[in-house]
Amino acid sequence: MSNYYLLSDKEYKTIVKNLNIKNYDMYELKNTLEYQHNKLNSDNDIYVLAAKNYLSKNMPKLYENEEIVVDEDANVSVMEDGAYVQCWVWVENNKKKIRKHTK
Repeated sequence: MSNYYLLSDKEYKTIVKNLNIKNYDMYELKNTLEYQHNKLNSDNDIYVLAAKNYLSKNMPKLYENEEIVVDEDANVSVMEDGAYVQCWVWVENNKKKIRKHTK
């Protein structure tokens, strides 16, 4: 199985806290979860900073006007040669008023 699951930090801590480590499989699962959690948290900061630097250099107006924003806790998908960092893009509400036709 190669699906991704998004857990809040609270959910992660609840799972790890409640794993029964007397069972070897649960012990291994706990170790794996803790390793991945620590690795992701340390890697994310580097990529979030790199995304902000990239945007400020290559799209300064959009970045300075906060039309593109990168949160400190942005989702990061790490690949072999880099990472995708979640960004927010501002979209103006351009609702046009509907004109009623009169006869």
